[in-house]
Amino acid sequence: MTAVEKSTLVRRPGRPSGADIQRLNQHLLDTAERLFLGQGFEATSMDQVAEHACSSKRTIYHRYPSKCVLFEAVVDRAVGRLVDDDYEPAGSTIDDRLESLALRVIDLTLRLETLSLMRIVIAEALRFQKMAAFLDDRVRCRFVRFVARVLIQEEQDGSLTLSSPAPIAAQQFLNLTSSTFILRALLGGDVAQLRKEASELVRPAVRLFLNSSRPAAAP
Repeated sequence: MTAVEKSTLVRRPGRPSGADIQRLNQHLLDTAERLFLGQGFEATSMDQVAEHACSSKRTIYHRYPSKCVLFEAVVDRAVGRLVDDDYEPAGSTIDDRLESLALRVIDLTLRLETLSLMRIVIAEALRFQKMAAFLDDRVRCRFVRFVARVLIQEEQDGSLTLSSPAPIAAQQFLNLTSSTFILRALLGGDVAQLRKEASELVRPAVRLFLNSSRPAAAP
C-alpha cells in the first residue's frame, strides 16, 4: 500500500464520516479485486484481504460476512463501472446505432478484468450456485436492461416495432450479436481476433434482428 493510500485510511478521533467509510469500503474492494483477479476465488482468503488492506478481519466481516459476499460486491462494482446508463449509440440510421450498441457490449465484456471475473464465477458455479445466480442477475440482466433501454428509445422514435417485450427483445439481440464472441473469449479465444471478427459479423446479425423489428410499411 502506498503512503497516500495509508493516509486516506488513518482513523481520526471520533465517529468516522460518511466519506471515511466510503474510502475504506473502496479500498477493501480494490484490495479484494486485485487478489481475486491475481490468484482466483479459492486461493484468496479473508486473512489475505485483511493483510493486504492493512485492515482487521473484524472490519471486513462487519461489511462482508463471507468471502462470497465480498466477491459479489467486487463483481457488482466491476459491472457498474462497465455499463454506462447514459450511453448513446452512434450512427444516423437504426442499423448503425444497433451495430454500435452490439460492438459496445462486446468491447465491455471482452475486457481482461471482465473475462477474468466471469471465469472465476464459472469455475465456482457448481459449488456456489448462489454466486452463479448473482452473476446472472448482475451481469446478464444488467446488459439486458442496458440494451432494452436503447431498443425502447428506438421504438419511441419510430425506428423499431418490437414484436416482444423490450427485455425479451434485448436478450434476443444479445444472443444474435454478442453471445458467441463472449463464449469463445471465455474459452480462451484470441480477444484481438474476436474483436476483428465482430467488426465484420455484427452488422449481418443486426440486420437479422431488424428483419422482424422494423415498423410495418404503410398500406
